[in-house]
Amino acid sequence: MKIKELLRINIDDEVPLVIKAGEQDLAVEEKEISQYIVTHQIEKHLEAFLTNYKLLSTDRIGVWISGFFGSGKSYFAKILGYLLTNHTLPKGITARELFNERLSNCSNPEFIKGNIRALNSIASTVVMFEMTADSSLNMETIQQSIFKKFLETCGYSSFPNVAIMEYELNTFGHLEEVRNYIEQSGNDYSKVAQNVGEFRRHAVKAMTERLDYTADEASEFLKSAVNKYDNLSPTVLAEHCLEYTRETGKRLVFIVDEIGQYVISLKDNEDRILALQGVAEAFASKGKGSVRLIVTSQEKLDQLIANRDFDKRKLGKLTDRFEVRLDLTSENVDEVARERLLKKKIEAEPLFEKTMRENQGNITTLSDTNGNYRKTETKDDLMTYYPFHPYQFQLLPDLVQNTIGSTYYQATARKFIFLVDSILKNLKDEEFGRIVSSTDLFDALGPSFFGSGVTHLVYGADQYRGKNVKASDILKTLHILKNLNKIGASETVITRMLCKNIFDKQYELIKEVKDALDYLEKARYVTRYNGEITLVTDLERDFIAEMENTVIDIPKRNEEIVRQLLNIFNYKEIRYGEGPYIPIEWYLDNAAIGGKKKGL
Repeated sequence: MKIKELLRINIDDEVPLVIKAGEQDLAVEEKEISQYIVTHQIEKHLEAFLTNYKLLSTDRIGVWISGFFGSGKSYFAKILGYLLTNHTLPKGITARELFNERLSNCSNPEFIKGNIRALNSIASTVVMFEMTADSSLNMETIQQSIFKKFLETCGYSSFPNVAIMEYELNTFGHLEEVRNYIEQSGNDYSKVAQNVGEFRRHAVKAMTERLDYTADEASEFLKSAVNKYDNLSPTVLAEHCLEYTRETGKRLVFIVDEIGQYVISLKDNEDRILALQGVAEAFASKGKGSVRLIVTSQEKLDQLIANRDFDKRKLGKLTDRFEVRLDLTSENVDEVARERLLKKKIEAEPLFEKTMRENQGNITTLSDTNGNYRKTETKDDLMTYYPFHPYQFQLLPDLVQNTIGSTYYQATARKFIFLVDSILKNLKDEEFGRIVSSTDLFDALGPSFFGSGVTHLVYGADQYRGKNVKASDILKTLHILKNLNKIGASETVITRMLCKNIFDKQYELIKEVKDALDYLEKARYVTRYNGEITLVTDLERDFIAEMENTVIDIPKRNEEIVRQLLNIFNYKEIRYGEGPYIPIEWYLDNAAIGGKKKGL
């Protein structure tokens, strides 16, 4: 039986690489809600969020959603947005009604449904966007970015300067007249609103011809509006937002994806995190719960502050405002991947039961990393995770979190669910027994995670090819182990991680692994010490080569040794206690080099 025939899902279906908070489409919304897995962790986070959101008056207006790469934090934030807006979906039911169908596995579904029903009395407008998606946002303050997206949501232009002019004109009751003038002049208003210069030109004409402004007054009016945006403060932003809530009677909710990466993107600069605090404080003090702020970050709020050289004394209000902190851990990702991708057909259960009964010792051994990770010890373990080992679901998040530098951020695009899905697609036509190996993991992460230099080096070692093990297989495994603290790189562990079938025998493969390691050690790819295998860095490899190519002048070496020794031990006689002095003479390679002749 092939792997794809064991799975309940059609493995050929596409899985979105990234769920972004800023993408909004009713068909997409319906699909994302219908596919959402409400894990036990998500259930707890939903309860915490809904309990806080029901409060009519509070200064705890912030929600901080954290989680490592692929943890589902953006997806969760987007689901919250869907629940708050409650659109009617293409199939004719509301977002809340569809989401309630996803609660069947919850421990307390009726409690959550009751909290969701309570949202019916809180009309909300939701503004969702990803802070890092638009490069122009990196040049704007947080308050400008939020205001820009707010204006877009209200129907103004997506070009900030045009939008702020439209907003100012509307505030004074002039926008409709300007719009009519532009359209009556034979122009398409939507196109004009995409060009700052054109919009300003038409607006000045409309204001002078129909609104009793002089040309200078009209120009100054529009210039003043743009200046207000350029100098927008958190307090003024909050006032604009409150004006909206008073006019519409709706609560205003901003969901900002990847705020954590944005606030730390300027090294040794705390302006952005202080600006975030300023916005949260303004929303809290002025809005008292009518304006809410939900953000996502790869780091927990406390960790983000502690791991940076920020003045902690200045950031006390930030932690107060973001009292609701929801962290998505590897446990959540594990459950989502199992429920969404690895569920097996009921008729496959006897196969797993028979296989585990007859091969339990071998299967458990192959899944044992001699560390703190889980092993496959029962039929349920095998059936739940197959074709993966349980430890691999712990290993991948640890690998990414322990990897420093730019590769960490590159990895955020390689979502956990996508990795699992891509590996399944690669193995779908393999016969039952095939298991995910370390080479499968390395290939799935690829150059976008490890870097092109590493992958080039790895495949450059393939001059050595054994029957079942290539030199590159060893290097792939070592590059995975390199950034893991919970597994040691021994011959035994490497052999187990390279096994590609649950029926493989470790003792049959370990000889090939040792031979490949011998080759890699001679070729200066690895070193061995006390049973641990370590990758040789480029610098170490160059040093070893230089040492081996260095020609040593033996006479000069000996001359230098003599000189150094005589500087330290230039004794000509020695005496023990009160005894007589005894002459001594120094020799090197049977040749006298100092002391007294004919001495001891």
